Amino acid sequence: MRFTDGFLSVIRDRLPLSDIVGRRVSWDRRKSRPAKGDHWACCPFHGEKTPSFHVDDRRGRYHCFGCGASGDHFRFLMEHDGMSFPEAVELLAGEAGVAMPAPDPEAERRHKEQLKLHDILELAASFYERALHSQEGQHALAYAEGRGLDSMLRATFRIGYAPDGRTRLFDFLCARDVPLADMVETGLVIVPEEGGRAPYDRFRGRLMVAIEDQRGKVVGFGGRVLGDGEPKYLNSPETELFRKREMLFNSQRARTAAHQANRLVVVEGYMDAIALHKAGVPEVTASLGTALGEDQIALIWRFNDEPIICFDGDEAGTRAAHKAIDRVLPLLKPGKSLRFLFLPAGLDPDDFIKERGKEAFVTALDGAQSLIDALWERETSGLDLGTPERIAAFQASLGRLAAGIADEAVRKLYDQALKDRFYALRRALRQAQYPGGYPGGRPGASRSGTGALGASSRVAPEPLSVERQLLALARRFPSAAQRFGDRDIASLVSTEDLARQLEIALEGPFDDRDPGSAYLDASPAGDADVAVLRQDKTDDATALDQLPFPILKREPSPRFLDTLFACLLSKLELKAVEAEANEAQRASGNDLDEATMGRLLAIQDEARTMRDQINELERALDEEAALMRGASSRAS
Repeated sequence: MRFTDGFLSVIRDRLPLSDIVGRRVSWDRRKSRPAKGDHWACCPFHGEKTPSFHVDDRRGRYHCFGCGASGDHFRFLMEHDGMSFPEAVELLAGEAGVAMPAPDPEAERRHKEQLKLHDILELAASFYERALHSQEGQHALAYAEGRGLDSMLRATFRIGYAPDGRTRLFDFLCARDVPLADMVETGLVIVPEEGGRAPYDRFRGRLMVAIEDQRGKVVGFGGRVLGDGEPKYLNSPETELFRKREMLFNSQRARTAAHQANRLVVVEGYMDAIALHKAGVPEVTASLGTALGEDQIALIWRFNDEPIICFDGDEAGTRAAHKAIDRVLPLLKPGKSLRFLFLPAGLDPDDFIKERGKEAFVTALDGAQSLIDALWERETSGLDLGTPERIAAFQASLGRLAAGIADEAVRKLYDQALKDRFYALRRALRQAQYPGGYPGGRPGASRSGTGALGASSRVAPEPLSVERQLLALARRFPSAAQRFGDRDIASLVSTEDLARQLEIALEGPFDDRDPGSAYLDASPAGDADVAVLRQDKTDDATALDQLPFPILKREPSPRFLDTLFACLLSKLELKAVEAEANEAQRASGNDLDEATMGRLLAIQDEARTMRDQINELERALDEEAALMRGASSRAS
């Protein structure tokens, strides 16, 4: 239904915004001036201690100067209570005493038809509830109580029992003059396709749970078999009122709870949702046995920006979670995503809480995986990257995943994040494959030694520091090193000897074809220091082996060398920044004043920025190395 601006303005004019908001916040008496329609409170959309949420009755607007939330009467109910726009309009129109605009004749006809179907479903819900407490339903009642469904839960979720007779509900509805066509339309009764056979009840011999829409009206049912029959769970079919892919079980209760808890949990079945509600986690919905669809994702995003998907800890639950990943990726937008909680094998949420308690479950929710972590774990589980072709296929699949995201900003960030993880994985694989350096080995290392069992063995050298790797690189490629001569490298290294040698390496100019003797000839050091230089020089090849780039044994491009020097220097600078932070922490102990805390936070921000830069440089190194390998292959 369309609402004119004039109609909405009448509602705003009749209802002060502070009346709507004031039921959900506590006004700050010192800052507020009610006589002038000026109200202040702590923001209901984000946690804060100092009121920065302002409501102006004269303008009919609210605005938070902390998080930026802003809007009018209708927007507030949509954002805070999770209502749809028509629901907010209908609610406020009733409070304002404004008649809703009349729909067009066709819409009026459909509305009356839906009201009639709602009445029939309400009759059925009452029939099932009474049957649960009848003599015939005692075994079903015992089962419900055995599942922990006490009288309050049974009343809240409209739990009942469908008697095992073939036409018990059909007869009940016929006695109340309900037309057969309407029974079929609601999905309660089935008419056999074979002519001459009598209609019969869809649900028989099952524990029944009413499925309600966001207004609390019954639109369908879910039935659980009490014995060993199949299917274990049976839902109402798709009807005019019950569209499974557009609905979520318990959504009318969960939306308010989700806004209050700033969390929403999505489970597979309604029994899990009821169990979590009972355990004190009311911000829970269930997907009604179907994979999450676009409409359901849009609905849960109205309740929370990052709902937590918590399906059963079995193969089916994992498959359903993975389908949710694929379904949500194209829909991602700034601030809107999903998180995932994968339960231990064999446990569903109900079992988990029974075994470990609510607090353990809440702790697990707090540690739920981000979407990109869950995606990466799925893509790398059981992954075999033993050949270049498999590596290329994996890289291409990551690119396709990112390319499927519609929002440009999110797509670019996912593409970059997946590339960063890909290159980090490749570096880890190379280091695991060659723990002692790349083939060719360390000069002077034995290639024929035997271990205790007589097998050929090779002892990996101790990892060398970034300073030693940088020095070895400078000696091997002095021309490239001299391009960084203006950097204050000596102040970043750990010993005076290394500082002196790096200064010599950067003085130049030296000839890349014969760099070895040039350093010693140019050295201002005495005989003892020359001996140290000669000794350290024998380990240069080992240091270069510990850099995961075999291209260094050939002719690396100037761009590659510049990037590698920049990367190693950035690591030295990061090491110095982290040492500064540690020193400040030690000097202050546990009693941090405001100035020291500010300094520590600034240093930590700087360190995070530097780590991001190092990741980017390492990614660029991998890309340049791949280009050089490709060029070398084409040349040969």
